[in-house]
Amino acid sequence: MKTLKKTLAVLLAAVMTFAMCGVAFAECAHESLAHVEANLNPICGQNGNIECWMCNSCYQYFADEEKKQPISYSEAYCIEPEYAEHDIQYELGFEQIEGKAWLSYDTYMDSYYQQNYGKTLPEYYADMGYTYWYCSHCGALQRMLYSGYEYYGRISDMFTVHNPGEVIEDPNEGFNRLPTADSDALEAGAYWYDLAGFIELMLQYVAPEDAEMMQTAYGSAEFYLSEDGSTLRMVMFGEPEDYDVNDPDNSMYTSFLKRHGVEPVDPNEGFILLPTADSDELEYGAYYFDLYAFAVASSGGPNATEEEIAENMEMLSVYDYYLSEDGNTLRMYSIFGSQDIERNSDAGSYYFTYVRQHGVEPADALEGFDPVAYSTDDIPYGGYLFLLEDYLDDYASSMAGEINYATNEPYTDEEIAAEIAQTREEILAAAIYINEAEGKLALVQPGIPAPMILDLDSEFAADIVEFITYWQPEWIPVHLTADGIAAGDYWFDVANLLGTDAGEEVEEFIATVSISLLEEPAAFRLTELDPDTGESFVAIIPADDEEFAADYEDFAANTYKTFSENKDATCLEDGYTGAIAIEKDGETVIIAAGETVEAPGHDFDDTIEDNVTVVEATCTEDGLKTVKCSRCDAVDETVLTATGHTFGAWETVTAATCHSKGLAERRCACGETEQKELDIDPANHDGETELRGAAAATCTEAGYSGDVYCLGCGNVKTPGAAIAAAGHQWGEWTVTAEATDTEAGEEARECAVCHETETRAVPAKGDSLCKWCGEKHTGFWGGLVHLIHSVMYFFARLFGKR
Repeated sequence: MKTLKKTLAVLLAAVMTFAMCGVAFAECAHESLAHVEANLNPICGQNGNIECWMCNSCYQYFADEEKKQPISYSEAYCIEPEYAEHDIQYELGFEQIEGKAWLSYDTYMDSYYQQNYGKTLPEYYADMGYTYWYCSHCGALQRMLYSGYEYYGRISDMFTVHNPGEVIEDPNEGFNRLPTADSDALEAGAYWYDLAGFIELMLQYVAPEDAEMMQTAYGSAEFYLSEDGSTLRMVMFGEPEDYDVNDPDNSMYTSFLKRHGVEPVDPNEGFILLPTADSDELEYGAYYFDLYAFAVASSGGPNATEEEIAENMEMLSVYDYYLSEDGNTLRMYSIFGSQDIERNSDAGSYYFTYVRQHGVEPADALEGFDPVAYSTDDIPYGGYLFLLEDYLDDYASSMAGEINYATNEPYTDEEIAAEIAQTREEILAAAIYINEAEGKLALVQPGIPAPMILDLDSEFAADIVEFITYWQPEWIPVHLTADGIAAGDYWFDVANLLGTDAGEEVEEFIATVSISLLEEPAAFRLTELDPDTGESFVAIIPADDEEFAADYEDFAANTYKTFSENKDATCLEDGYTGAIAIEKDGETVIIAAGETVEAPGHDFDDTIEDNVTVVEATCTEDGLKTVKCSRCDAVDETVLTATGHTFGAWETVTAATCHSKGLAERRCACGETEQKELDIDPANHDGETELRGAAAATCTEAGYSGDVYCLGCGNVKTPGAAIAAAGHQWGEWTVTAEATDTEAGEEARECAVCHETETRAVPAKGDSLCKWCGEKHTGFWGGLVHLIHSVMYFFARLFGKR
């Protein structure tokens, strides 16, 4: 209760602290608890603990998860160790020695030490004079300085003790290391990590003198992605840290994780980038974000110093602010990534206070709101009031017994009184307005240019705002006596009601009160109390009950009252309007019986966005749609069946060859993959080849180019072809035997390639005698004679003359 009251009081006074996550808060609500498992066997010199829960924000411990039993740190860590100090036994080295334990370390640290010191981690510590020892009691690893057995504290878990022969497992098994910048060598679809872009963003939030350190730190980091694509691992200084890729809280890292060749989707589609100050260039109706007013509120409101405001302005000015096109969601980008804040959320009222339409005055935000007074004085009929003192009394009660986290002790009476006094001043400095039609409460705080809007149905509004109600206008006045009553007017016989022994004092009182008549059913009702007894006087006369009306004058000494036990109908249970009755002569007489109000049943209207919660189905897991009843807390659940995987096209991972099967893979959008074997491809030969059956062509015989065999499968990869015979390349004819006059001679020629020879006869010289005269003609004239004789010989033979 205290936490709620404190938070609400601070909201009223605008004393708000801006957390880096972007939510205004005052005191810890213990919303984030870490479970601390019991450690019943503590190591030497260090206490163990009972099972408990610790608030991650303020470090308050609790003995129960419901946060009902706060305990101190000493109560949580109350288990004494068995040994008061470590028992240092033997030295450990980095190199494995047979028969002795040995020390290993995370090699990812080497990149950092090599870059900064030019040494590996063991070399660096060895040069510093450190040695390492093992405790025989608890197994804790110690680091000793200068070999002087000086205890230097327990070192980090990046050092591990191994037994001889023990194999060190790869800490990144199942992860693929990512290149840390874009690379042309990456295949399409491969992942990479934009380290340069990430460092550029980080450098916006560090001092210039720390920039080099930041670049060195992240430049030496390594990034890994799990094989299923769901987890990003960053290893910095040997410490691995895993981030869920699908967790929006990790957007600082995962926003720089991309698939090579895939254009990133615009994450701000449907949002409008807001300028962070008022601008004369904005068109009327355009939105902007009043950064200065936001920085003032974040610095503590009107009490903030200029230095505090300037410091917040510097931090907030590097953020980007977006507004959804429907105006319902504010998106803020900071060093921690993006944060979406809904208009109707608790945090949303804080941020949306500073989202404005250009040209709209802040006062316009209070249109339709009526002021709320702090007490009942001068409250108009039916008006609202703020129960300030009741609220402060309740707040003070809630502080009693609570822990003051500044002192870690319960609040003292003086501290409570001071807190209440300050809260009263802060609340009275604010103006409170209410809009009944919209169910909203507006808080206008000094130094804050726009009102903070809260829902009336919040616990805060229910605690402090009350609607002053009176008898409603359907009651009409009734005259006290019959004197001067016109026909049709109602009158009330005071004397008959009180009886003859009533006394003048009571009669005078009754004569001064306001008496009204309810038209349907007819009834008289007094709207004031008897100042002596505190009782109400109510006389009821049903208009249609003649018997009751006739006996009315006999009721002077009786007590008249109503019995109206109304019961509202719920979704599943009928209601009841209640009965109206009087007590007559000690008996209860029912004047108007109550009526049953039929239960309407649940109203599961899924068109009301705030009532619907949807956990979308995934490929393998069912989802759930929950619709809350608009009238009660009942819910209707509908299981959304798992969609099943939707795989893309098959892609070859390993091509099939002539002697080995291949592997193909297809991927679902969720990251799940499916693989299949590819049959042996006899046409896809790989490996070495061999030429077989090759024969060169000769002059007379055809040759063969030879078949190319694949040595992987033993089959012909490329068949050979015939090579045509080249034919002889003959030389010149050479006479090998001279012809005589009577005997023929011979001449020969030889092939230049294969040296085969060919011969032919040379006619005997006698063949050259003239066939006409038998002489041998020589010389020019002899040749002419020989020609003439030859012609004569030809024709003689032709005609048979010789």
